[in-house]
Amino acid sequence: MQVDKRGRPPRDDGEVKNKQYRLRLSDSEESILDELSTEYGMPKAEILRRGLRMQHNLLRHTG
Repeated sequence: MQVDKRGRPPRDDGEVKNKQYRLRLSDSEESILDELSTEYGMPKAEILRRGLRMQHNLLRHTG
């Protein structure tokens, strides 16, 4: 007997994103985030994740 699987399939890399943060932005910061999201065709959350990784890389290589 086969069981129906429901819900979103697991990610290939197995990374679970279960942490959430609330972020307050100014109007101009929100405008920048909107612009980047539209330009790159990415969700805003992914834009923020990439920015976080970029800052981390800068710290490792210059700090």
